[in-house]
Amino acid sequence: MTKLATFPSATKVVKGHLVIGGCDVVELAAEFGTPLYLFDEATLRHKCNEYIEEFNSRYPDTLVIYAAKAFINRALAQIFKEEGLGLDVVSGGELSIANSVAFPMDRVYFHGNNKALGELELAMGWGVGHIVVDNPKYCPSSLDYAHAKRLCNPLADCLFCQFSIQLDFPSRKRIGI
Repeated sequence: MTKLATFPSATKVVKGHLVIGGCDVVELAAEFGTPLYLFDEATLRHKCNEYIEEFNSRYPDTLVIYAAKAFINRALAQIFKEEGLGLDVVSGGELSIANSVAFPMDRVYFHGNNKALGELELAMGWGVGHIVVDNPKYCPSSLDYAHAKRLCNPLADCLFCQFSIQLDFPSRKRIGI
């Protein structure tokens, strides 16, 4: 393992400066200020493909989904689109970024609870493939709107799964799940 293993693959040190993807980080900081987010496109694309290959080798037809709440902008959305990932969005803003790069809406999951009616209208109007409802109490308003617009069958399109996991470990080794 090299000393730079936690950095993007195209990272090196040149004349005492950190260089990522051919860009001198000291020069970037001088030009744009700090803090500064840097992404190496080659590393991102490689990691996307690595995740897809690894998951599909074990679970065929798996869709790897990036959680946009971690960070999203138009450039990242475009890369994830081109690499075949899905996109998990939690707000109208994130959904708008996906739409702005023509992200395939069948690969978009609009996730979270307590959505404003305007956000649901936006999602359904743009043909979002999946609306994920975290809690049954939020499902009726989402489905009432969708059904009124004839976008779905409220009985067929609402599924709740509740998981209960019991692990048989000594109490000193238990962790929260």
